[in-house]
Amino acid sequence: MGGVQATCEVIKEAKRLGIYILETDYLEDSPAKKLVDKSFMVSATDPEAVAKLAVNEQIDGIFTCYTDLLLPYCQKTCAILNKPFWGNERNIRMCIDKKLFKTACAQSDVPTVPWMLVTPQNLKQTLNELQFPLVIKPADNSGSRGVFKCFHQSDYLKMCEKALQFSKNKELMVERLMDVNKEFSVYYFINKGISHLTSMGDRYVDVVNVNSAPQAKGMLLPSVHLHEWMDKMDAKVKSFFKNNEMYEGYVFIQGFYDNGDFYLSEIGYRLNGGDTYKLVEQCSGVNIVELLLSYSLTGEVDEAKIKLFNPFFKQKAFLVTVGLKNGKIGAIKGIEKILKHKKIRGVSQMHFVGDELDSPGTNAQIFAYFMCVGEDAPTLKEAVSYVRSNLEVLDENGKDMLVGVINPEIIRF
Repeated sequence: MGGVQATCEVIKEAKRLGIYILETDYLEDSPAKKLVDKSFMVSATDPEAVAKLAVNEQIDGIFTCYTDLLLPYCQKTCAILNKPFWGNERNIRMCIDKKLFKTACAQSDVPTVPWMLVTPQNLKQTLNELQFPLVIKPADNSGSRGVFKCFHQSDYLKMCEKALQFSKNKELMVERLMDVNKEFSVYYFINKGISHLTSMGDRYVDVVNVNSAPQAKGMLLPSVHLHEWMDKMDAKVKSFFKNNEMYEGYVFIQGFYDNGDFYLSEIGYRLNGGDTYKLVEQCSGVNIVELLLSYSLTGEVDEAKIKLFNPFFKQKAFLVTVGLKNGKIGAIKGIEKILKHKKIRGVSQMHFVGDELDSPGTNAQIFAYFMCVGEDAPTLKEAVSYVRSNLEVLDENGKDMLVGVINPEIIRF
């Protein structure tokens, strides 16, 4: 269900496994339609219609991956057809709605970034109750859409009004502004109620605009804080999953490390953008997409493979995230050369020649993710440097569109 560009990587994995793939969404030219065996124009947000289509086509499983928007519809469609799906109506809603997530964390004694719920009704009232700087974000959106940093009280009302435009429920999360250089992500696979930590990474970002969400630059795995996470947070998070009836599937959590403590900020009950699963496969030998596809088709996964998960990788990995400036892509150079490097294990490309970008500060500006793996820090830095030195993306006038590939010298091991 759904055919955005990121979905194409999952379709390739499914084809490798010999799965016959049908895709449906409301766009005639969605990227996924070019790869699947059969496609339809039934909206993925119409569970009854998708269920009818599934019966007519005699499908075995239903899948969606990268978009929060489609999770409730996929869950409902699977419920109608009695097909496997990893979440239920309540915990899917909790993972999409930031307010519900924060409340659920408090109930499970899991620390989160300090926050306040803001609505049009209490907007002016909260003005004098807050400490600046802070972050304003829609309570029910993802992908950094509608996220703004506010440094001065005089800008608060104006930024809240802008952020409210991105919230279907007209609710905002106002949070303490944390240090963007101390952000992390953790990833769990859950099977039959048992949670397995698959990986943990330290995120690297670039503050392109001080008033909006930072641009992703990459992620180092394993995290330098992994041992501390295991000691302080792993058991709490696993209890959180059980308390919220999360018994199957894949979960990613983002947060911040501050003076020896961890504060959670976001959760996703789905595959995460960036295809981190590819680095997990390189370093642990387990393909998470393969497990999820198996579950969607049969309700079962290969438990022998799950036992191979080990977040303490024998190698170091870095996911190079490349962002672009606004404009229309005229030329892309260097990808084939980059992929010949022995320590660069793959690329997930989101945009191509002819694509036009105009969503600064959001994940829509991400051009590609490059997967680098090395035995040690120098080897990994050299691979990242190779991407930096050889990639070119130009607009129609021949101007550089790259926001700037990360400098490997700033990576902290």
